[in-house]
Amino acid sequence: MTALRLAGGDPYARLIRHDGPRRALLLERLGRPMADLGWSAGRQLEALTRTAARGWRKVTADGRLPTGAQAARWHAGYIPAAWEALGRPCPEATVELAVSCAAAREGAADASRAVLVHGDVHAFNALEARGGAQPGFRLVDPEGLISEPAHDLGVIQARGAQGRIAGLAAGDPARVRERVDRGCRRAGLLTGNDPDAVRQWAVMELVSTGLFILRVGRREDAEAFLAVATRLT
Repeated sequence: MTALRLAGGDPYARLIRHDGPRRALLLERLGRPMADLGWSAGRQLEALTRTAARGWRKVTADGRLPTGAQAARWHAGYIPAAWEALGRPCPEATVELAVSCAAAREGAADASRAVLVHGDVHAFNALEARGGAQPGFRLVDPEGLISEPAHDLGVIQARGAQGRIAGLAAGDPARVRERVDRGCRRAGLLTGNDPDAVRQWAVMELVSTGLFILRVGRREDAEAFLAVATRLT
């Protein structure tokens, strides 16, 4: 609710009314999620990137939203702990890479450049807008953080496009690295952000997502996320 109120509409869903104690939100009526449109992974990634970029704005959160540095620190703690608890389901080098990426992003955090980011931009959280001056998509279900734009871009690269991770997991390592690097460069070019920062957030999200969904029993999906992260190691 805080993120939606701070966003104030496009590209986020417009918040019409809210009731905090009841945890209830009334949002504008929207259409189909991008995931249901049959688009290629590349087209999904580009549309998600452009949509997320429209939402990056300076806001005064007054501590009501977590920061990118806090998110990176959480990844650095969660990933090795979950890896151990789940029986070390991927190589240790993959975990070490993710933790080093988290340290790099925490170290690079700059509050003066931080903006509102969604934190969970993917093809089921981008719904068709219905008319209005800004056609396209609206974002729903934000995690809501004050972070660098590369944070959103890394999430998009890791889990934005439906079907992409399974396809990457089936590829040879060199091809996977090339495709992921190309996606991060493209995201950086479209938005004016550092591709290396995008890649670091993507690695963190691949590993943490794989471990999380393994914990809830989605083994096949989890193995795909962890396989892609391992191919980037």
